[in-house]
Amino acid sequence: MSFENELLEIRHRKIRELEELGFTAYPRKYGFSHSLDEIVSKYADVTGEDLAVQKPGVRVWAGP
Repeated sequence: MSFENELLEIRHRKIRELEELGFTAYPRKYGFSHSLDEIVSKYADVTGEDLAVQKPGVRVWAGP
């Protein structure tokens, strides 16, 4: 077995061990701050130049 394959097997084993302990190795969680509708209603009347100065921090959720 090559060194790279051995490292890969070790990583997979560690992931399995973590999951057996109840942890999610690669959680699929993404926190959002605004929906698209909220952003449109809040910033529709703001110019691009003003947004460049304000630099509002948003994390968008594009769900239903």
